[in-house]
Amino acid sequence: MSPHQVDAYLDGALGEEAEARFLDHLIDCAACQAELHGEVQLRDREDALRGAATTTTTTRAGDAPVIPIGAGRRR
Repeated sequence: MSPHQVDAYLDGALGEEAEARFLDHLIDCAACQAELHGEVQLRDREDALRGAATTTTTTRAGDAPVIPIGAGRRR
């Protein structure tokens, strides 16, 4: 099996028969098990980083509103 099969499996791009063959192969292939495990970990880290980037650029509940400097000054 190729690394592309691992990606296709995780992306849900394999048909029923191809997915069944991949899963049957996965039972006995340590290399593909390791590849699948590594790819899942990588995708999880990417998702976590995307989530962290999103929360730092948006206002979270409980944060004080940002008031521009000079907006509250009286003249």
